[in-house]
Amino acid sequence: MGQLPDMLPGYAPVTDANSRRKFAALWGATLPEKPGMDARGMLAAAAKGQLHALYAVGANPVKNFGVSAKERLGKLDLLIVQDRSSPRLQNSLTLSCQRPPRTRKTEP
Repeated sequence: MGQLPDMLPGYAPVTDANSRRKFAALWGATLPEKPGMDARGMLAAAAKGQLHALYAVGANPVKNFGVSAKERLGKLDLLIVQDRSSPRLQNSLTLSCQRPPRTRKTEP
């Protein structure tokens, strides 16, 4: 969940043009000039319906950030929680975030 959204591998800053150029050439992709969202930013975006999927590894967003699961996480289309030591957490988040699937228009 957005651990180091301002860094590239090797702790190279995303804002450094030379670092971006190096990794863009290596990966064959264009990299953004601005850092991505941190965990709090992702939860805020989820609450606004701007984030559609979240993959949380070894974290409990409800406990760690004091968010209401239904209020913030309930707008996600997909929530994956990977935490082998806490099946109760996974079940509680899954149950509290269930909602009817959203239909999306696709272009033919």
